Amino acid sequence: MSSTIQISVLLPVYNEARWLAALIERLDQVNWPVPVEFIWVNDGSTDGSWKILNRYAGRPNFCLLYHAGNQGKAAAIRTALRHVRGKYVITHDTDLEYDPAELPALLQPLLRNEVDVVYGSRFMHGHARMRWDYFFANRCLTALFNYYLRVHLTDMETGYKLFRVDLLRNLKIQSQGFAWEVEITAKLLRSGAKILELPISFHGRDRGEGKKIRWRDGPRALWELRKYLRAR
Repeated sequence: MSSTIQISVLLPVYNEARWLAALIERLDQVNWPVPVEFIWVNDGSTDGSWKILNRYAGRPNFCLLYHAGNQGKAAAIRTALRHVRGKYVITHDTDLEYDPAELPALLQPLLRNEVDVVYGSRFMHGHARMRWDYFFANRCLTALFNYYLRVHLTDMETGYKLFRVDLLRNLKIQSQGFAWEVEITAKLLRSGAKILELPISFHGRDRGEGKKIRWRDGPRALWELRKYLRAR
């Protein structure tokens, strides 16, 4: 197998100290089909996340980046994207809601050049394990998105999104926080990109466990959708 980096995993971190060591161990256990790099962006954490990440500094293909203050998920992804060496990009949340062992299967359609983008869907095989209010908000937002853009996605808000890096760079995402999920999906569809959804497992957290998304992120996502529709 060639040693040239093919996959870049982008990992925004904001106050995830309790999960980081376990996540890194899980990522190490993945049977990656091609060489991979990990780009971590500490997005202004105040809980010691940076100290934990620094324990792994110097590992091969382990890049650590830093924001002095919290700027949001999309801003962290933009920072990481400037350092990508791979041909394909995976966005990855830094809690333990998703199972990295499922990533090789999600990568296969990209590696075979069958699609431009893969979304890991939490809802293709029944209900994802999450709070009812998160579930309801997700279902409503995805339904509105599908209605107005005339598509049939099951999980626009998924944290597992896999792209060709050239495609992602050309989209020029402007959002800062969680509203990026709407912006990125709308711009992908407008560009003509082919999105494939594949089922994944999911083990949701609640706010007591550090869940970052809040009620105000829903209206922000709706605003992004409205902006896109007006621009069409």
